[in-house]
Amino acid sequence: NGYKRSAFDSCLFFKINEHEMTFVVIHVDDTFIFSTSDAAINMFVNMLQVKFDITINDDADSYLGVSFETDPITGNVKLHQPKLIQTLLDQYSSQVKAPPTTITTKDYQQLLATLMYLTKSRPDIQTSISFAATHAKDPTLEHYVDLLKVVSYIERTRDYGLIIQAYNYESAQPLQLICHVDASYLTHEDSKSHTGYTLSFGNVGTFYSKSSKQS
Repeated sequence: NGYKRSAFDSCLFFKINEHEMTFVVIHVDDTFIFSTSDAAINMFVNMLQVKFDITINDDADSYLGVSFETDPITGNVKLHQPKLIQTLLDQYSSQVKAPPTTITTKDYQQLLATLMYLTKSRPDIQTSISFAATHAKDPTLEHYVDLLKVVSYIERTRDYGLIIQAYNYESAQPLQLICHVDASYLTHEDSKSHTGYTLSFGNVGTFYSKSSKQS
């Protein structure tokens, strides 16, 4: 139907011509569409309805469990995951107050996986979770308690989120890509080092971040 797949993200499709600028993001059964043309959106929806039963939401306020809140004054967008945080706290708040005396590898991995998904809107915990992931194969009770400390932090900061700063196109200022990088040396028990970096357009709001043990 004239859409091209992005070379940088296999889930992103686009159609750009003199009549429209349309972007479509697809992940499993969730689809996001943005366009400068209402007709293009209607055409895309009609195309899907020929083969699929679909549910249409006019407001683009969440995607893959991540909610979006737009500040009406600044235009900045806050990404957060309130449903996941509530599920996390319902399941683990009692353990924060009274940690278990024994755990299994599955217990550790389940909590770790939940916190890993939370980093989509909370990059502030990414380094802690990266360190925790190095113990996923053979965790101890002490490692599990360390994860519960992250849960405790989330409980105290549950309203935090990732702020994506709005770009003022009318200012005619260039869209500036900023990268912050840091590393710590001989940090891990096996003497490996650790590296982290974030990418953002402007000073506020990382759209990509990574924190990992060096190889």
